[in-house]
Amino acid sequence: MRSAQCAPEYPVSTGGFRLRDGSLWFPTARGMAVYDPRAAPRARIAPVVHVVEITAGGVPVDLSRPARLAPGADRLQVRYTALHFSAPEQVEYWYRLEGLDHDWMRAGIRRLVNYNSLPHGSYRFVVRAQVPARRGRGVLRLCAAAAFL
Repeated sequence: MRSAQCAPEYPVSTGGFRLRDGSLWFPTARGMAVYDPRAAPRARIAPVVHVVEITAGGVPVDLSRPARLAPGADRLQVRYTALHFSAPEQVEYWYRLEGLDHDWMRAGIRRLVNYNSLPHGSYRFVVRAQVPARRGRGVLRLCAAAAFL
């Protein structure tokens, strides 16, 4: 739309109208806006995934580089999220702590994971966000990762 300002009284007082072909026409301050439901759908975009924060023993971990955790950090907490504006409620998460988890763990819509008493070693946390397929379209997914020792 060229303008967000609609003119609901012009040319008819209903605010817009539908043609026989199903298209919707709305008057705006800068001309007519048309929505055609038969038009090709826009390309779907996969959710953009971010590791928001990692804390070890309640202390934030610097995510700008691989971190070295202090011995005795008994609890590791990872917060993550994904940006997906068209259907944020449909974003599903899967995660894996490489060096500990062999398979992906399904988190559903949960965006937080805790690990207690990790053995000494090198780890890499990887989270995947995906939007389920709809109307015959494939699953869209992206990954984000953070490494620490």
